[in-house]
Amino acid sequence: MMAAGWLFGILCKSVADDNSNLGVIASQAMRIAQMANLCEEVCSRFDWIDDHISLAVSNTFGTLDECAKDLINALHQYSVFPLFITDSNK
Repeated sequence: MMAAGWLFGILCKSVADDNSNLGVIASQAMRIAQMANLCEEVCSRFDWIDDHISLAVSNTFGTLDECAKDLINALHQYSVFPLFITDSNK
């Protein structure tokens, strides 16, 4: 669980810095949740976000900005962000 939370934190920072790869990051988050055997609620939330990103990209429903906010909120909720990673470590 701790490793998954750490990875969610890194993905959250990635989305906050540049949201051009939302679909990739949402898919990665879903795979991390599945590999870590997190509860179905966590896996389903990232799957839902991934689906909504696809809909926003196709201009069917929602916007990418809304999807980015949802993804950041979910990643932040489940993350254990490593405090030692700062902007100076880029």
